[in-house]
Amino acid sequence: MITGFDTVLLAAGRAGPAVGRFLEQWGRGWPDMRISVGDPAQPPFVSWRDTRPDVPEACGEVLVARDERMVSDWDDHGYEIPGSAAGPFALLYQPCPAPQFEALVQRDPYARGLPFDPHPVTVVATDLSLITIVTPDDDSEFSQSVINGVIAALAR
Repeated sequence: MITGFDTVLLAAGRAGPAVGRFLEQWGRGWPDMRISVGDPAQPPFVSWRDTRPDVPEACGEVLVARDERMVSDWDDHGYEIPGSAAGPFALLYQPCPAPQFEALVQRDPYARGLPFDPHPVTVVATDLSLITIVTPDDDSEFSQSVINGVIAALAR
């Protein structure tokens, strides 16, 4: 599969339940949605509506396509399907192995509405998950709706 655009999130707790909530919501708009959760006991892509495969709780790789045709197009064209505003996407997640790390704060975490200069911060936490969302691009309405949908599911 040809490379798409990665968006990396850091979230509290295990990501699997949020991924399941996101798929449940997304599947309402894609009634023929096909997913792959890497289960060797199942075909590579199964119908979400009919099968509802178990999404791994802590660590997983979930591939999502609108329908069987998009699965085929994914193999031929990668994440950007010619003539389509939508594309397949992937959700990769795992526990964050680092109990502390440096990050750059881009927005005021206190949301005070005052002028703000980005600055380094040390994150110290346990039970965090890293989630990588692979979409066709970073700024289309489709890709942003996938990213925002995953963020909303993680925030619940």
